[in-house]
Amino acid sequence: MDRAMIAHFGLTTRFLDSVFHGRRDGGEAEWPPSPLRAFQALVAAAAATRRLEETYPALRWLERRAPPILIAPAGIISVKPGQAVIFY
Repeated sequence: MDRAMIAHFGLTTRFLDSVFHGRRDGGEAEWPPSPLRAFQALVAAAAATRRLEETYPALRWLERRAPPILIAPAGIISVKPGQAVIFY
């Protein structure tokens, strides 16, 4: 395999809602979503569609990559009593 061809990997995430409720350890609002959260979503989608076995090599490849550079739009934190959400 030509290593130059796999120098970059892009993943675009489209949320179903314009509000994100993710939290970091300690309860702090998280934006952008962590790479671990995105990876967990990919694994869950593969399992939900019963395609985990066929996607396993790709998931293992992705899991072994160096930490990514994240590019995301700015988020606006809105804090309501007992709730923090991020609008993007």
